[in-house]
Amino acid sequence: MAAKIRELILPLTSLFVAFSALWYNTWRNEMSERNRNVRAAGFEIIKDLAALQLVANYAHYAPDGNRGNTIAGWSEILLIEDLAMVMPDGVQRQAHKLHDQWEVHVGQLQESEADNDAVIAEISNTREIVLSSLKDLR
Repeated sequence: MAAKIRELILPLTSLFVAFSALWYNTWRNEMSERNRNVRAAGFEIIKDLAALQLVANYAHYAPDGNRGNTIAGWSEILLIEDLAMVMPDGVQRQAHKLHDQWEVHVGQLQESEADNDAVIAEISNTREIVLSSLKDLR
């Protein structure tokens, strides 16, 4: 019996090592794919936040029917929320807060400094949490 166990130790150890390596490789590939998705979405969100800030600034400081078009801002808000779905939970929550702030203040962007400041502050908060999420990638 002891001889049989000694014969099986090498094949069983080899099988264990093979399964462990397969598991680790699969896990590492999943993490790499997740990081790639977060990175791509994060950079895209940052670009969309810049575009949204331009819309808000033009709507308030230099009313322009094209660049300050708040309808275009809605498009940026929705894109940011969609991209946030692949980001960590904090980014998703912040994207919803940004959406809520935009919804509350968009009608007064041209006339009210306080409404513009509230939107710009939420854009900055969103940018900060996205950048933090990108820095946390492993």
